[in-house]
Amino acid sequence: IELRMYLLTTIASTIDLFQRNLLENSQVENANSRNPELWSAFLELVLIFLKNTNLEKFSPAKRRVIIQRFGDVRLAIIPVLRETWKNLPFDLQASSLHELVEPALTFILNSTRTCQDVGSDLFSDLVVTALISKNFKLKLEVSTVKAVQTFASEGILNSQLENAFKTSSIPEKVLSSTSEPDAQSFLDQLSTHISLNLELLRIPMGNYHDDERVIVLHRILNFVKDKNPTIYNKRAYQIAKIHLDFKNSVECAFALLLPIVDFQVEELTVLPEVEGFFPSQTFKERKIKTIEMAVDYLDVGQSWENGIEWIKNLQKIYEDEEFCNFSGVTQCLKKEAEMLSNIQKSERFLPTYYRVGFYGQGFP
Repeated sequence: IELRMYLLTTIASTIDLFQRNLLENSQVENANSRNPELWSAFLELVLIFLKNTNLEKFSPAKRRVIIQRFGDVRLAIIPVLRETWKNLPFDLQASSLHELVEPALTFILNSTRTCQDVGSDLFSDLVVTALISKNFKLKLEVSTVKAVQTFASEGILNSQLENAFKTSSIPEKVLSSTSEPDAQSFLDQLSTHISLNLELLRIPMGNYHDDERVIVLHRILNFVKDKNPTIYNKRAYQIAKIHLDFKNSVECAFALLLPIVDFQVEELTVLPEVEGFFPSQTFKERKIKTIEMAVDYLDVGQSWENGIEWIKNLQKIYEDEEFCNFSGVTQCLKKEAEMLSNIQKSERFLPTYYRVGFYGQGFP
């Protein structure tokens, strides 16, 4: 441990020298002469340093000895990182916003007040910068939720994180540093989003609790629907996967359709892969494939009336192509005829039992 701490102390001195060079570079008037690679290298070095100085993994007695002999070297590095980042050109600040979220939250979760204050200062700066643009706010929110999920995978679920934007000094620091009118509402939004994700993460694993999981996922969907399409789509596919595992074909179909119904983007926009459902593809390809899959699931679930409605939507997509896709239209008409025949020939009885659910704060 002693050798490692000496090594880390040396790295901390190197970071300090690195910072001076970077600050001199950031003050150059000619923007073309600024070196973003220098900042990337500095940030990478700092993040590696912080990752390897996680004193919380030691026992309290050992941690106390280390701090007595070497001090908490992290407390000197975070202010250096913060000062350097604040002196960067705005484009570099924005591009690295997401990488600073996890270190800031790690310090906020620390048991010592000094570490909490250092983390609050850094996160407050990130929020003030994010308030300048809707895209930056979205980036910060996504990064914060992702960091919460990372902490959860490591067994760190702290109520302090849930209350970080209510009871800590973050709101006060943010509101005193910006005149943006939506600062408080953005902090409230972050706090609510984190609370919902923590509620989801606290649900025990296993099929027995999947109903609870779906309910919370729907609450998250409703919360992010008009704010965050990235998280909305991710949670919608998560709901679809749960229903698919339980062979709830109709519910799976409607969950799959949510991302293409509630959000429209340019047809040629490339969307990321969705594990278990879709490869990386354009929005138009994703839309067609989604409707095809949904129709198949609706067919399995004997929800033929809904299936016919979506077949007609797919048929219109094929007809509106620059050169009408006659093959696609033909397949749609065949599928529609098959479903109409099923409606006419099949006997579908009402279920013999119903499940009743109660939602809202008015029910215990």
